[in-house]
Amino acid sequence: MKFGFILVGILGSLLYSTNVKAACGCINYFEQQAKPGWVDTEQTGNGQFKTFGIARCTGLKQIDLKKAKQSATESLVVLLETTVQSKTELDQLKENNVALSRTKNKARFESKAIIKGATVYDNWIDSERCLVYSAIVVSDADIKNALQAERELQNQRLKAQTFFVKNNEPQLDYLAHLTLSQLSDMGLMTTDKLTKATVVIDITEASKPSFRRRRADVIVSIRMVNVKKDEIFKQNIFKGKGISFRNESMDVLSELAFDDVSEQFGTVLKKNLDVKL
Repeated sequence: MKFGFILVGILGSLLYSTNVKAACGCINYFEQQAKPGWVDTEQTGNGQFKTFGIARCTGLKQIDLKKAKQSATESLVVLLETTVQSKTELDQLKENNVALSRTKNKARFESKAIIKGATVYDNWIDSERCLVYSAIVVSDADIKNALQAERELQNQRLKAQTFFVKNNEPQLDYLAHLTLSQLSDMGLMTTDKLTKATVVIDITEASKPSFRRRRADVIVSIRMVNVKKDEIFKQNIFKGKGISFRNESMDVLSELAFDDVSEQFGTVLKKNLDVKL
């Protein structure tokens, strides 16, 4: 009698499992296979980043695969952002909140650019739980190509804009003129009328210069505003220092400090790492 109950239990389990599989509308999406090793795992190394995504089966193949790919892509973004940030973790500990924010923005930019080169290389159906799995991978070569393509695209967008340099503080005229020269050297269009600008570069002094003997410190805030969208899409605070071991005048030290600020701004413009138009 006991054996009969056991047999009925086994048969019941088999029938339940069979019914679940039969009820799963995505079981025939792909040829059935054993659970792959990539399921529920993340891998970094050997020049590759690998992760996965999951979607609940609806019975509509294209929709389910799209959702699984989207889930995998989101997981890849998190993996890449974490990796980019961890590479600069030691530097972050030494810098202030502005530097931390800049690092996070860079990580976000790079991860979003990189996923354009990512590829779904395998799919698997968990018929027991009726789930669709997608495996995604991106290589170092994909990353390099994606970042290069993104920078080229942003350079094209920048060159399609007309820049206006706004400066309401006479002591910053020197920096404003240098900024205009840099824009011109980069092949960007400039205008002397605010109404004709699509991008306004607003140069303001974030704090009054703090002069010390043989040294001048200048902190300047530079914002780039998309006039069409009426939003700030780039903002930087630059700290320039003018130092001399000779008995230089404050004007000379201030000029050195502004030169330092201008050089930093020129470097950022040329990289165009986080410009969104």
